[in-house]
Amino acid sequence: MATAKELFTDNDRMIETLIYWHVSIEGRNWQRIILIHLIILERNVFDDLYSDSIRIIDYHHDSLDDLGFEMSQKDDEIQRLNAKIDKMADSMIGVQGLLERFILDQKERDIQ
Repeated sequence: MATAKELFTDNDRMIETLIYWHVSIEGRNWQRIILIHLIILERNVFDDLYSDSIRIIDYHHDSLDDLGFEMSQKDDEIQRLNAKIDKMADSMIGVQGLLERFILDQKERDIQ
């Protein structure tokens, strides 16, 4: 079983990597450094997610399971987790917009 903190930490790393790759196409080291700092600062938004202790059940279907385990027993936990994931994704979309604006501003300054 994984706690919500462990799950979101893994997702943070994945999101950082995707955005880092996007910015690395620009080929500017300082942009990548600033990006990483912004993502680290943005993590403060998710402190309330980290403080929760929702447990993720490691579920796999076993056709030999005589108990007939049903996922519906965990629907409430799954819905709460999905809401938290949606909140995190919305916040990260906001960060991406800020980063794109920052990069455009820097390009304009470089041209001038």
